[in-house]
Amino acid sequence: MEKYDFITCMNLHKKLKERIKGGIFISIDNGQLSININGGRGIRYRSYINDLPKGKEQIQTYADSIERDYRSFINEKYFII
Repeated sequence: MEKYDFITCMNLHKKLKERIKGGIFISIDNGQLSININGGRGIRYRSYINDLPKGKEQIQTYADSIERDYRSFINEKYFII
């Protein structure tokens, strides 16, 4: 992982940690961004993004998108309406 990739992962992790409780693990492998969230009690969420965010605005956009997807995942799986 290059220095820029590491900084990108840390910035995205910081944005997600402000909004999501649980263990957040972010890694980059062959240009693919992998996000794993362990929410406790067996809640495991995974997301993959093929392109890396460039700049603070795009990191914010990715964080918003991941948060929305994670919330819908939790609502569909654990809150049956």
